Amino acid sequence: MATLNNYADFCLAGGCRLNTAICLIGRAVKSYTVSEHPPTFSGRFLFNRNKKDCSEMKKTTLIFLSTLIAVFLSASESCAGVYSTSDECRPRCSGGTCGRGDNYWVCFYGDNSTSGNVFTSPAYATLRGCQRVVQQSLSEEYTIIRNCYSYGSYYRYQRSKDRGPTCPTNCSSCSSSSVCTTCNSGYYLSSGSCKSCPANATCDGSSSFTCKSGYWLQSGACKSCPANATCDGSSSFTC
Repeated sequence: MATLNNYADFCLAGGCRLNTAICLIGRAVKSYTVSEHPPTFSGRFLFNRNKKDCSEMKKTTLIFLSTLIAVFLSASESCAGVYSTSDECRPRCSGGTCGRGDNYWVCFYGDNSTSGNVFTSPAYATLRGCQRVVQQSLSEEYTIIRNCYSYGSYYRYQRSKDRGPTCPTNCSSCSSSSVCTTCNSGYYLSSGSCKSCPANATCDGSSSFTCKSGYWLQSGACKSCPANATCDGSSSFTC
């Protein structure tokens, strides 16, 4: 007689494409028997309906259920694209790369990229695989800029290039997520925030700005040079 476990091994080798519950039941049960013909998976397995089978099923019900739960928890994550070993990952990652995390492996395609302070991940084969990498990035104190999103039939995410706080808008460096220390060009630093450069001024990201030629600085603004005067952008002018 063919054992149910043989059918389960065949199912799991197929990469989780068949009914998961059927595969898990087959792996858990070692002693039950079915007919010589493979099951059609259209309904329930046809166990021999004799007293011996029924008695055996009663004896092993608790063991069966406990094993089934344990196998389900283990296999469900593998079916979702997170693997415990590279050997488990490679057969399900055709044409891709199996990358190692802190205690797991995932399948991905292509390369990552960086633009400014934004790191874009490679394309992960499954959403669960992408989410697992995001979890690790958060634990390593990276800031998630964009959580897992669809990229064709794959998934990507974006995080900060460097660890640490994400600076406020228009900051080039900061001491926390709310306090800037220097600003991007075109802004000036004021009380820990980056302000837009005033009209007729030039800003290099520091805490000061310079008025353009033909203007002079008065009360924190760049004023037009008075008639018959010469202004070099400072706080004074020459007649």
